[in-house]
Amino acid sequence: MTSPGGSQTRDLLASAFGFDPDGSAAHFLVNIPAGSTVPVDISEHLTWDPERVADSVHLGLERQDGQVRCRLPRGKWNEIAEGLRAEFNARLKKQGRRPGKWRAGYNAICRPLGKELALLAWAIEDADPRSSPRRSPTGRDFSPRNGGGYTR
Repeated sequence: MTSPGGSQTRDLLASAFGFDPDGSAAHFLVNIPAGSTVPVDISEHLTWDPERVADSVHLGLERQDGQVRCRLPRGKWNEIAEGLRAEFNARLKKQGRRPGKWRAGYNAICRPLGKELALLAWAIEDADPRSSPRRSPTGRDFSPRNGGGYTR
């Protein structure tokens, strides 16, 4: 992502889950590597720099933005990805916003949805797969209940 008007940045924003840098610079990035066994990184950012999306997930002395919040094993990501996409897109549709999609590489998410994703990822990242509740690809597992929380 070397240019603010570059096609990679436009593609990232076109497939984003509710993130619009003109409305709020704060966002989450989900880095889904092309390899099928490589973990997925979920990071939180308070600024938007289209020239540094690909490296903003890594902290450096010169850049204090970009905190990796969770590194989710690929198998666990694969279990929740489709359900999250469906749930997030249903919510975005209710708001009259464009749907998002997961792609290999960086995926931008608006901050409220990113916070929910981070909480869910923290809940399952170290969970024993034998004791984890089954997750449905319909997204029903991920919709907030009245008063907060998620249904099983």
